[in-house]
Amino acid sequence: MKMISEGIDKEYAEKILFDLIRLPSFSEKQFGPITERISSELSKIGFSVEYDRESACIIGRKKILGASKTILLSAHYDTVIPVEGWTKDPLSPRAIDGKVYGLGASDCKGGIASILAAAKVSKPKNNITILISGHEDVKKEIDGKLRSGIDIYLQNHKLKANFGIVTEATAKEGAIGILTGHFGKVAVKISAKGVAAHGAHPEQGVNAIEKLIEAYLNIKKELQLEIFTFNGKEYRDTFNLGIIRGGEAINITPSNCTAEFEHRFHPKKNLEDVKERIKQICNRSRVNTNILFEFPPFIAECPNNFKEACARIIGYLPETRITRGGTDANFLNAHGIQTIVIGPGETKTIHAPNEYVEIDRIIECAKILSHTIQRGI
Repeated sequence: MKMISEGIDKEYAEKILFDLIRLPSFSEKQFGPITERISSELSKIGFSVEYDRESACIIGRKKILGASKTILLSAHYDTVIPVEGWTKDPLSPRAIDGKVYGLGASDCKGGIASILAAAKVSKPKNNITILISGHEDVKKEIDGKLRSGIDIYLQNHKLKANFGIVTEATAKEGAIGILTGHFGKVAVKISAKGVAAHGAHPEQGVNAIEKLIEAYLNIKKELQLEIFTFNGKEYRDTFNLGIIRGGEAINITPSNCTAEFEHRFHPKKNLEDVKERIKQICNRSRVNTNILFEFPPFIAECPNNFKEACARIIGYLPETRITRGGTDANFLNAHGIQTIVIGPGETKTIHAPNEYVEIDRIIECAKILSHTIQRGI
């Protein structure tokens, strides 16, 4: 079959990526210039554009006369704060040996470049919606809970599509992969109250730290760390106790203690069931709970014709796998849009110093997207 994904403008893709890296986006206060740049580019290539201020999401739409289906392409423009270890300015992009270095190159500004490069040259068979989100790395706090921009948008707007592709980083050692499933996650703050007493007479008090640790260990025990097998590879549920605060001195029985942990769980489990179990266990232990952040797991079906088209376009069959990490695909699938993840970014460089994306992977991803929106699924 003749490929109709040729014609991707490499210089255009590189320019877009360089422009986006130069615009810092690791704080909500910085979102203005980068959202204006992306919105302007979408308008130039024929999309109607709206910006949702509450969620910081950009939505571009292109309606095709007579089309009955809609393809959704999605990425995010915000990044983490630069970590220590960068050898060059992370906001000054540079191309070296086929790689573009800069903050967000892999996560996820390279993915945006692929989307725009594909949309620029394609003659769609389907309606196209492009959703570029904020608050993916930089969460937004609402009523004491952290929320992703796409989660906020989907709660307040109806979004319909027959198939979705998120262009988060999926490349490993220069080979693009396809993610068809993600673990779910719940981040929890637990707090325990005790009774202060002199350290010489701890029996006269109630040790809040011990009370909290007992509750946490009961949560780990009762929820169990199960193993989920996908394509012959085993993925285990995780707990991570990341923060604990309590006590004032070693000669005082602590009267207060708080801790924050996250639990990641496989796609056969249910988010609401997991949250309810945690609350029940903490209630028995008289420990308070506060859900800080959450997303549901998913398994999506990747059509065989999509995989076959990928193999013809890039010359190899991408590995299909799942991840214990999370992306906007968690929320899109929960919203009822069958969504997979395939993007140009190198997974080992995300959130790391000297982050980079390979230019060839950006073009490969753009060709896949171009073919998809022209041929359909």
